[in-house]
Amino acid sequence: MVRFRWEQKVIRIEPTSYFEAKREYSYGDVEVDSELLELFRGYRVRATSNFVIESTVSPRPGATFEHYRCSGVFERLIAWLRQKGVAGSKPLHTLRKEFGSQINLKHGLYSASRALRHGNIEVTAQVYVDKRDRAAIGLGHLLKAKEQSIVPMHPQAADSIRSSQAKS
Repeated sequence: MVRFRWEQKVIRIEPTSYFEAKREYSYGDVEVDSELLELFRGYRVRATSNFVIESTVSPRPGATFEHYRCSGVFERLIAWLRQKGVAGSKPLHTLRKEFGSQINLKHGLYSASRALRHGNIEVTAQVYVDKRDRAAIGLGHLLKAKEQSIVPMHPQAADSIRSSQAKS
């Protein structure tokens, strides 16, 4: 179940009579942009039940199978994703991967792993996060500033290195 913590700007994932996660580490807080929170506040103001997103499908506490009250919302989202060019058999999963990749790009792998609710960072690194940028951070200019302190390589050593690089 999702609980909004408006002041902390997080959505809390926690067990309820309607929801139980597959794994214990799936529970916790997910930080959310202020703009998205405002969208959800609008839904909450109009809600006539305990749920932020309303549905004509009733919840089924204790169901032993996956039961989505908001399957209509998912269907509309999937149609929108397809219109935007998201292909493949699992467009919601593609959206989740993109979310993780964007978090990684801006805040790093650890933050992406936490936001995706993974049990360990390896899952995030191997499956979810796309590497889009070069990993070099531009320290070469520090060497140029002190060229006079760099000892030139002996010409024979340089030839040996070039020769071994050409073979590999």
